[in-house]
Amino acid sequence: MSDQDKERRHIENLPQAFARHRVVTDKDGNPIDYIFLEVNTAFEEMTGLSRDEILGQKVTTALPGIENNNFDWIGVYGKVALEGKTISFEQYSKPLDRWYDVTAYSDEPGHFITVFNEITAKKEELVPMKSLLQMSEKLVNTSAAELDYQELADTFKKLSGAKYVAINTYEEEYTKTVTRAIAGAPSAITRAADMLGFDPTGHAWEIIPERLHSIEGGKLVHFPGIYEASMGALNKSTASLLEKTFNIGDIYVISLAFGESPSLGDVIFFMPRNQTIQNREAVELYAGQVGSLLARICIEEALQESEKRYRQIADNASDVIWTTDMNFNLTYVSPSIEKLGGETVDEHLIKILDQKFTPHSLQQIITVFQEEIEKENDPSADKNRTRIIEVEQYKSDGKTIWVAMHISGLRDNAGNIIGFQGVSRDITESKKAEEKLHASEQKYRLIFENSPLGVLHFDREGTITACNDKFVEIIGSSQKDLVGLN
Repeated sequence: MSDQDKERRHIENLPQAFARHRVVTDKDGNPIDYIFLEVNTAFEEMTGLSRDEILGQKVTTALPGIENNNFDWIGVYGKVALEGKTISFEQYSKPLDRWYDVTAYSDEPGHFITVFNEITAKKEELVPMKSLLQMSEKLVNTSAAELDYQELADTFKKLSGAKYVAINTYEEEYTKTVTRAIAGAPSAITRAADMLGFDPTGHAWEIIPERLHSIEGGKLVHFPGIYEASMGALNKSTASLLEKTFNIGDIYVISLAFGESPSLGDVIFFMPRNQTIQNREAVELYAGQVGSLLARICIEEALQESEKRYRQIADNASDVIWTTDMNFNLTYVSPSIEKLGGETVDEHLIKILDQKFTPHSLQQIITVFQEEIEKENDPSADKNRTRIIEVEQYKSDGKTIWVAMHISGLRDNAGNIIGFQGVSRDITESKKAEEKLHASEQKYRLIFENSPLGVLHFDREGTITACNDKFVEIIGSSQKDLVGLN
């Protein structure tokens, strides 16, 4: 056997596709085509092209439209042949609708050899994961207002290869499950609605605890049919009729939950007969991400509702509720500031502290703020304690009022101080009453101590509680001896 025959046998027995070509150039020496000179059996298997039909043919004849491909096959291979280079790459052939892992090199001037493997299956395995990454990025940025259950159902259908997909959410404290969207042929969904006697989209079903328990865990659960998956929600005859009418086989169900938190819903996959679910891992990952999205939206809605209720209380409270940042600048003040200080919220917000309080009161407030900040470095300090101080606050007319301020640190979810919060109450009238009482007590004390008559105080039981100096002088005793006697 000659060396040439040995080489041909070796090429023919290669597990990789092999092809030898000659480049066709224009008058300026630029590659404009190439001709098939030799191929092996693996080439025929991996391309679907017959050697009898392509040998001696130009590639533009064998594969019409290749010159319009996004990848410049002729230019790349022409450069290899004319410059003697060796290259390796992965590329999609649009005319053949296949992916290839290619090595090309030149064995003589104007010629080149390609050795390649088809990697279409490998690439198709990556498509769901790539799609999943793109969809995951979109989920991260989805808000409650942008949540589209139909889009989620369509995505699950695309990933799983299911004939129909239904997304359900659990409502009314886990007593009802509501079908939010169904993906599949619209005409078939309409026909199913006619058979059921109601539109399944938007329908509220009674939750069956056994079914809920059976699909916990965030993994796909298999059921042999619709009746088994419904666990009594549909009777056997209706379930069987739906399966026959729509050629439905196995059913898969997965819960929508985030971590160890309770499930917020589920997804039902209605598979064609004799077909299992596709891309199981990608489906489970996506279900976990949708569960995370639903959990986040629930938390956001709860926080918004809580904040709404807080703002309603704050906006309608007679006391002034306020918050500041770490630089003591007001970030919120309730509308009751208008009644307290005679100015609007906006007017009060733009004022700095020394425009709002007398110098002495300002120093009191800043001292409390600074002490709250210093507590951050003291592990034994009570960081939740509220400080109460009485200060003089300016009104819009320049007069002052007395205000009792309840001050505490404002903290984020991690417990870090991010500012201050408090409630201010007008205590001017009680302060005036207190001052009047104090003045009255002082006046009486002067009369009591300087009276020319002996004065004795005693309680209901007759126990002496006080006496003035004149009484002590008359009795000839001392206050120490008299106070406490009956």
